[in-house]
Amino acid sequence: MIDCLDETVQPLDVAALNRLLTDTGSGLRFDDDFLSAIPRIHGASPVNQYFTDKAGAVRRIGWFVSFYDFDSDLPAPRQVDCMYGDNDTRVIDRSLQYLVRWGDMSIYGPFDDKRAFYPFAALYRDPKNDHSAPFSLCWHHGDGNDSLCFDTSTSPCSVVYCNFDNAQDAFCRWEYDDEQYDFGHLVHVADSFSDFATMLHKTYAEASA
Repeated sequence: MIDCLDETVQPLDVAALNRLLTDTGSGLRFDDDFLSAIPRIHGASPVNQYFTDKAGAVRRIGWFVSFYDFDSDLPAPRQVDCMYGDNDTRVIDRSLQYLVRWGDMSIYGPFDDKRAFYPFAALYRDPKNDHSAPFSLCWHHGDGNDSLCFDTSTSPCSVVYCNFDNAQDAFCRWEYDDEQYDFGHLVHVADSFSDFATMLHKTYAEASA
């Protein structure tokens, strides 16, 4: 089980989550263990933030995605989006619904009939620097944070590391150059969400040991 800092857990809009789960056109498939964890981790920062991917790099989680949409009654205070000031960052920058469906273009999603990937957590730019906390997973004119994603090509969905810049490049080649989408930029982290939950550490030193 993943424990989060109590003050960071966002109230869950069950109706918004159900709208996503029942959208058969989304191309998304959800890990049952992740669905069970959502009420405890919704939009929140974990207590144990550090892990090591299969390439040996230590990563640090800033926050888990939210499941709000434009019909959600967001709790106060309003959190102004960094690029679009008339919207709330908890939708534009952090909500899975917006990240994979409502943005003008999404660098996540089903790029062929058999495989999709989508984010569930945002990562620090530098795991050793507290001032490099993630601000957005949305494609804000070429700027955004790296993420942890689910890869739906496995059962259960595996957990992979997604470098934002590499994902952006792969998307542009697919969208504009009519190339087959190249999933090679994804780095394996864990075989399932439950396996991933056991990999988290409280400090950088523990994760790198």
